[in-house]
Amino acid sequence: STYINHSCCQCVNTVIQKNMTLEEYLEKNNISQAKLARRAGMSRAAINRLLLGSRRPSPQTMGKIFVATDGDVAPNDFFRDEMQDL
Repeated sequence: STYINHSCCQCVNTVIQKNMTLEEYLEKNNISQAKLARRAGMSRAAINRLLLGSRRPSPQTMGKIFVATDGDVAPNDFFRDEMQDL
């Protein structure tokens, strides 16, 4: 997250989320699928299926990933490609 102080208006310390995909998160933080799986309480195979796109995450799974990545991978990041097509 990036914090911006707008002294010219009432929105002080507005938070702007800069999220990333699951793949970007793993690469940037040099974290293995297995380590993320342990953090999220999931199997490594489930993480792998999400990365391959062969499985769509449930709301519960998206929540686990969000918490395990400290908010760096948000639910909307799983659907980034679909959103660009709209």
